[in-house]
Order: sequence, then C-alpha cells, then structure tokens
Amino acid sequence: MMRFGIVGPLLLVLLAAACGSSDARTGSLRILAASSLRDVLDEAGESFQRERGIEVVVVTGGSNLVADQLAAGAPADVFFSASALEVDRLIKAGLLRADSRRDVLRNSLVVVAPAGAGASLAKDPLAGIRKVRRLSIAHPEAVPLGRYAKTWLVEAGLWEDLKSRCVYALDARAALAAVASGGTDAGIVYRSDAYRSQAVQVVYEVPVGEGADVVYPAAITTAGNRPEDASAFLEFLVAEQRASLERAGFEVIPQH
Repeated sequence: MMRFGIVGPLLLVLLAAACGSSDARTGSLRILAASSLRDVLDEAGESFQRERGIEVVVVTGGSNLVADQLAAGAPADVFFSASALEVDRLIKAGLLRADSRRDVLRNSLVVVAPAGAGASLAKDPLAGIRKVRRLSIAHPEAVPLGRYAKTWLVEAGLWEDLKSRCVYALDARAALAAVASGGTDAGIVYRSDAYRSQAVQVVYEVPVGEGADVVYPAAITTAGNRPEDASAFLEFLVAEQRASLERAGFEVIPQH
C-alpha cells in the first residue's frame, strides 16, 4: 500500500509570507530552496553574513512546495531547486530572471538502510532492493528526488516489482528520516543527505550515467528587493564555499 503524507501548501505559503514581511523590513536576503540544501545553505549564509554583514534567511522544503510558495506570492530573492522543472516553470511565469539562471550543483543517488541493518543488502544490492518490504522515496509525481528515484528504478528494471511497496515522502529529508527511524527497510536518497546522517548506511551508490542527471539550478527572483546581493551570494557560494559543499557530497558545476 502506498503512503503519502502532505502538509497543506496554503499553510506553508502563509507562514512564508508572514516571515517574509519581517525579512523585508530588516533587509535580509531571503532564499527559497530544496530541503536537501538546508545545511549547506545555512552554513554558507552564516559565513556570508560574517563577511558581508547581510543576514541570509533560508526557507527549505520540497522543491515543488517552495516553488508553489513563490508562485503564491511568498517574498524571496533567490530560488534554488533540486531540478530544472521548477525553475523553468517559474521563469515561464515571469517570477525568475531567465538571465540569472545557472546550474550550480550536482548530486547523485544512493540506496540506504538503517545503520547496522544493511549487511544483507550490501552483499548484492540490486537483488536485495528488489526484496525489501518497504522502500522510502520522495513522491515521484511531485518531488525531484522522487522523479530521479523512479527514473533509475525504471531503468534498472526494479520499478514494477517495487512500486506497490514504496512509502512516499514529502521531500528528500523526510525520505531519509523514514529510513533513519527504521520505518522502512531501505530508501533512495541523495548522497549529500546520506553523508550527514549517522543513522543510515549506504548500501549502493547509483553509478554516474545511470538514471537522470541530478542538477541543482538557481535563479534570482524578479520581485526581490536585493538582486545584487542575491547574485553576490551565489558567487560566494561556489567560490568561497566549494570545499564545504564537496565535503557535504555535492559537486560544484564549473561556470562558463
């Protein structure tokens, strides 16, 4: 039986708007971003504030949900997604500056199991994955991680066997939490999220070239109050935070 939990998007939009009005008054730089970017953006934001004196407020969630927040009027200066789909949709709607769009980071998929419980999976991962009772993935009809996971499962010939045993999560961090808590036998998550959790173990790394390319694009909003600071933050992220991003499991995409 498939399971799908969801938080009301309207509530998220109202909360974001309430926080955003305060941010606008204090002159903070506001970023709406994918949940898998939470830690690295918080860290980069603190460094940016120390060096430039500009407070950075990061609001994260599933890329689809934060895109909906922006479309519903939530204030932001930067939108940072885990896939191109959301960015392209918002550019088409006139909410993001097309000339500011850039592919910033690359990630990859891994299969994880609860720490200490993945020995049998690790011996023969593809055969083991096929037999799991419950597999945590983000929802493939809404969340980038879910789309990436389904694409790989289809290509690997695993989807038909596993689709009825998938436990759908609201975003990437929720997919990881389901495995970390022991609520599922395994899960497909981002490498960067697995790196930060001691409650899971990686049993299989999806090879580069299999499945979709996991790319994180960012763009500056058309309605933001701080476009120059937004651009400076993105430059700071790839230039000054490269080592931190790579330690976290991301690859910084060269800019041309």
